[in-house]
Amino acid sequence: MSQAPEAALSAEQIAVNEASRAAEAESLYFLQAHRDYSGEAADNQRLADYLRQHGLDWTKENLEIAYDAIGDQLKHRTGQEMKDRAKKLTEQLNQPPTPAYPWPTPLSRNIINSMQPSVFKTFMKNPEFVRQVNATLKEKI
Repeated sequence: MSQAPEAALSAEQIAVNEASRAAEAESLYFLQAHRDYSGEAADNQRLADYLRQHGLDWTKENLEIAYDAIGDQLKHRTGQEMKDRAKKLTEQLNQPPTPAYPWPTPLSRNIINSMQPSVFKTFMKNPEFVRQVNATLKEKI
């Protein structure tokens, strides 16, 4: 997904995105361990409420604690639903993580030229950004 150059992410937005990806990974491990868990919004909210009420972060270990405490209040799947879900979760866990860059991707000469100098300078501290800029500028126009 591409972003407009002026929509470069702030450090706070980058941190939020990274935390969101980490929470998603923790959730996937929890879901793989509890293939019968429904994953419905109401049940997700119950788990989140439990974690918040007990001052726990969203980790697979803490999700286990919450599940042990309130699992009997949650909806559970049976039969073919569980098999289908297990297959889907396994596929998701086996996919390599998609890097989320704080700069617009894919880079183009127009995007590079339209970046504010201070933003460009900040991104140039990242070796992957430098690599992508070099690759973009080597392309024939």
